[in-house]
Amino acid sequence: MPLRPLRAALLAAGLLLAGCDAEVIPLVDADRHFSLYGVVNPRADSQSIVVFPIEDSLRPLPDAPLDATFTSTDLETGETVVWRDSVMTNAEGAVHVFWAPFRAAYGHTYRLVVAGADGGVSSATVAVPPEAALVVVPAEPTSPPRQAVRVTAPVDRLNRVLVSYLISARVPPAAFSLAPTLPPRPSLPGFEPPVGDP
Repeated sequence: MPLRPLRAALLAAGLLLAGCDAEVIPLVDADRHFSLYGVVNPRADSQSIVVFPIEDSLRPLPDAPLDATFTSTDLETGETVVWRDSVMTNAEGAVHVFWAPFRAAYGHTYRLVVAGADGGVSSATVAVPPEAALVVVPAEPTSPPRQAVRVTAPVDRLNRVLVSYLISARVPPAAFSLAPTLPPRPSLPGFEPPVGDP
């Protein structure tokens, strides 16, 4: 009797393993040649996008530059920039990072195009949101103190927001329980305090 559950478990495991397939099925009917990963950052002086060629087999990418061109076009101004391939290597092999030295404009839309030497083309359209400004709302005297901040631009999502607060307060001397004191003067041999020191 105790062998029946073991046999059932082994049979189930065998069926599961038989159903696994290690073959990569390419997207034959799709017009997909490259995969692009990254963001266009209006606060950076240069832009970078990782580009992976879509192939019908899994293999390490060569560490030579891809036989492809990468361009970006600002759809508001028509300016086109040609990006350069920078090959980086990690434990899994080569990674192709295309980059260009330019600052993206807030509120502009960019068309990114990767064209392979074999005629395969992949593209993406990236909309840079308008620049957001933070408006500090007058605080109400509450305990603990709270401060509201409003975003003034129609931004869908704020990434990596960093807000610094500078807090200044006027405290009357009577509010101190102890009067502030000056640190003691050092008593070093030959020490002469500067002129005008209290």
